[in-house]
Amino acid sequence: MKESAQSTKITVDLSSLSPQWERPASQLAILPRQPEPGWQEYFQALMPTPIHLAATIQSNAARESLYGLLMQQLPAAIQQHPFTPLWIEDMAAVCQAFSTFLNQPTVCFWLRSTRVCSKFHVDKTPYRLLLTYFGPGTEWTLSPLSTVDMHSSIQRIAPWHVAILQGGAQGIVHRSPPQHKSSYSILMRLDHPDFLSR
Repeated sequence: MKESAQSTKITVDLSSLSPQWERPASQLAILPRQPEPGWQEYFQALMPTPIHLAATIQSNAARESLYGLLMQQLPAAIQQHPFTPLWIEDMAAVCQAFSTFLNQPTVCFWLRSTRVCSKFHVDKTPYRLLLTYFGPGTEWTLSPLSTVDMHSSIQRIAPWHVAILQGGAQGIVHRSPPQHKSSYSILMRLDHPDFLSR
């Protein structure tokens, strides 16, 4: 597959979000978005291809970097699928937006088809971006970690919505949704560029 120079330009506007949020709203910010047409059929066709990517992405070359990474793991038929460049463009746009949000030239990129962290927890990184492209989204609660249980009010982030979670001592409590081991999902996670070096 040749990379299309005419693929749709996607932009993600996080300008309303700021690292100086006032608490308590600072714990979680969600940017609602409508999925791109054809997304369900595309990811169903991608099943059960395992995806596991981790890299540092330069904001000004995000699209090219993601294209190179994904082509190493996508089956030939999916590489040729017309939705593939659209998906890459979307991930690149989110990477660039989060890079601007952090005021950093790079971001730590992670993309996986299996979920981890099924127990409620708080991240140790100051800010983390989560975006579920396929499958059930991340679950979160305002209950303190020490008291969260089956009776806690738990909410779920919808697919394609962009969520930025604050970590640390006052971070938001969240987890990957409980799933059967055979379940398939696609989650993108972005962190500060220092995260991979920890």
